[in-house]
Amino acid sequence: MLLERQLPFVNDLNSFFYNNSHLGLWAILGLMTLLTVIAFIAKMNMREMAGRLYKHSGRTTLYIIIAAFLFLWLLDILYEISTWYARPGQETVLSGVIRNLGRTISFVVLFSVVLLLFWSIKSLVAARKASFKTRMMWSAAFVWCCGFILYFIGFYGEGTKDSPAALIIRPAISSVELFVSAIDLLEVGEKYKENPVYMGSFAVTSFMALLVSATVVVHFLGISVRSWLKMKSMATEGEDLYIFWGINEPSVILAKDIQEKSAITDPRDGFRANVIFVDNAGEEHDNDGGRMSLGHIMNSFFVRRKSYREIKEAGRDVCLCLSEHDMTEIPELPGNGTLEKLKNCGLEDLSRAIGAANAVHIFFLSGNEDENIKRAIAAKELFSDKNRRTGISCPDTDIYCHACMEKFNYSEIFRRPEGETIIRLFDSAMLAVNRLKSDPELLPVNFVKPDTQSGVATKPFVAAIIGFGETGMEALKFLYEFSAFEGRIPDGNGGYNDGQNPFKCYIFDPNADARKEYLYMKAPALKDSVEIEFIKATNMAAGFWDKINRIIPSLDYAIVSVGDDDTGISIGADIYECALRLKKPESRFQVLVRSYDAGNTPAAQRISEHYRHIDKRYANWDFTLFGTQQELFTKDNVTGDKDLKNAMLFYHEYKISSSGTTVQGHTAASAETEWNERERKLLNGSLDNYNKLMLDEQQDISNSLHIETKMRLAGITDDKSPILQELLSVIGSRKPQSSDYPAASSQQKILLENLAKCEHLRWNASCRLLGYTTYETTPEEGNKKDYICKRLSCLINNERLRQIPALAETIRYDCNVVDVSLRLRAKGMTASH
Repeated sequence: MLLERQLPFVNDLNSFFYNNSHLGLWAILGLMTLLTVIAFIAKMNMREMAGRLYKHSGRTTLYIIIAAFLFLWLLDILYEISTWYARPGQETVLSGVIRNLGRTISFVVLFSVVLLLFWSIKSLVAARKASFKTRMMWSAAFVWCCGFILYFIGFYGEGTKDSPAALIIRPAISSVELFVSAIDLLEVGEKYKENPVYMGSFAVTSFMALLVSATVVVHFLGISVRSWLKMKSMATEGEDLYIFWGINEPSVILAKDIQEKSAITDPRDGFRANVIFVDNAGEEHDNDGGRMSLGHIMNSFFVRRKSYREIKEAGRDVCLCLSEHDMTEIPELPGNGTLEKLKNCGLEDLSRAIGAANAVHIFFLSGNEDENIKRAIAAKELFSDKNRRTGISCPDTDIYCHACMEKFNYSEIFRRPEGETIIRLFDSAMLAVNRLKSDPELLPVNFVKPDTQSGVATKPFVAAIIGFGETGMEALKFLYEFSAFEGRIPDGNGGYNDGQNPFKCYIFDPNADARKEYLYMKAPALKDSVEIEFIKATNMAAGFWDKINRIIPSLDYAIVSVGDDDTGISIGADIYECALRLKKPESRFQVLVRSYDAGNTPAAQRISEHYRHIDKRYANWDFTLFGTQQELFTKDNVTGDKDLKNAMLFYHEYKISSSGTTVQGHTAASAETEWNERERKLLNGSLDNYNKLMLDEQQDISNSLHIETKMRLAGITDDKSPILQELLSVIGSRKPQSSDYPAASSQQKILLENLAKCEHLRWNASCRLLGYTTYETTPEEGNKKDYICKRLSCLINNERLRQIPALAETIRYDCNVVDVSLRLRAKGMTASH
């Protein structure tokens, strides 16, 4: 009785169920039906259903909310219409049915919220050691349920009780507003406002909502304050400063690696590199002219909640700097010099850190490559000489831009006059494929059964590329260039055909026609080639698997790059299964899948190891992921320029070998100095010189990566190999102007000659991929070159090369590359080091 006096809603419910006894039964039956549906769903394939809901969660949630609202609103309209013809104090049969249906739905929802309330209590108890995010989620669910129940009771009155749309939606919305300190008591019944039990419960619920919100705000505020203090106390004098413009997964991965590497390499205990993230996600403005409420404060923190969470993964000493301006806006702001412009846009702490640093590295690594390019160009303008030389001095700055090489004019953007800020391109697709070139076991030479006595391939090389995007294009370049061998193929009549080893690559892409047209525009020399075949298909299209089944017996190498980890791994695994059925196990076989998340690597390893464990005949088969962000975005790859440094070393050694001088005579000039000197000389000339520079640099990079291929053709497995030592003793007998090795045995001469032929084939393939075509010349015309039109007379096969005296002289260059490769291999250099 006391409860009924203190809480009038109990009387309302007693009266309600007494006058509508059948409605209570309906509500109970509806609740049982709801529980039955939940139990049925729980026994379904929840993994598949969760995957579908996650993929379409945004749209699915929106559709459900809209459909539910429209249904409830329709009930309200039908009820209103059905009462038009009723007598005063009575209702029609239809209005009674609709009224009972609406109230049933309302109470089923109320019962469901009560269940959610108890479930949240259970989850809170179980989540004592869970993450902050999980505990806050269930705390918010508990408070929301309490608020919904209280508002449901308070809003239950005349008119509202017959409107399921109002009785469900209004409490739900008002309960959410509790978290932003918005209390909706205006339409709560007066008898509830005067009731101490109800208002006491409401006060406790409101306080709990405020507590949850305040906890979240303080959590993010603490991160913000720590970051602000770190920015104020950051000492960059004489040290490198790393600035990441924008917060994204690649930036966080790279920043974490920089922090870890600095802790290992720096002799100071506990030292961490100076890393700053600049977040210009935008500010939320107060446009309503009202007072600053808790909602506004919370909103300002929640805008960047993802940023705060992500930078914690990069390291404990990483700073966050908030900016209202994008990098593209800063160069246009008023200011006398780089640092003053930064101050004028509110980045005073950043300006101070840059001014004191020894060197500055700025990164634009988002997934939007067009935006990266725009921001990199703006940063180059901001840190250009004309700005750096005015006002306070600014240290040397390197800018790193994540973008595909094909998306811009490299000559206009990424080259610099002497002394200017440089933009360093980071092409993740190119670097991902370069990792394949760096792994000796993934080179095409392993799949052509090389005759190491003579340095030739003895079987064709057949590959397939599924998905011809940026990674697919780079994969084709790799396979086409690194599978160019001198071959000895049986002719079927007991003899052999010498010449270039056969190569075939099948390319599967749903947009194959356009991809093919673009490839042939970039590399016109490939247009009439039968070595490359485009197939317009995907794994879900008719004809795809029939074609795979036909080529799989002869297939050596498959690269899958479709832009999605799950789809790519699935296709790769299916190809692997096809090979198990149709391919001889003794042959070598490799499936490679471009992945972006290193978390998928163990699954790929299990696929390969499973079959190796079952049958030892599959020891030479492998299923491998490559190009994960964790593998690519490292300090060594991005700022270390490992491939470039190897290329510089190769060019340095090549100059020594071609001049015939000793190594000691070149110790005064470093490899990097010589590399930069060549660049300086050629960039001061015409486009002809620029294209020549691009060709020369690309050849040095390719040759440094191609060392291991030449070694495996010769049967050299390590730098202590007897074969290597024997070859080193004879290559010194060759004069720089000759292609003859006087001290070599007849077998060694054959081996060295075929290695030089292989180098010429590789050079031909590389030139064709760079857009060069053959310059048809007569013996009298000699060695003609046109770097502007990209035409070279020496872009012909080795047999034709030897028929023209002026071109035959270029064979010594191929010999020189072989000699340098042997010497560098003896010093322990491989593409993986």
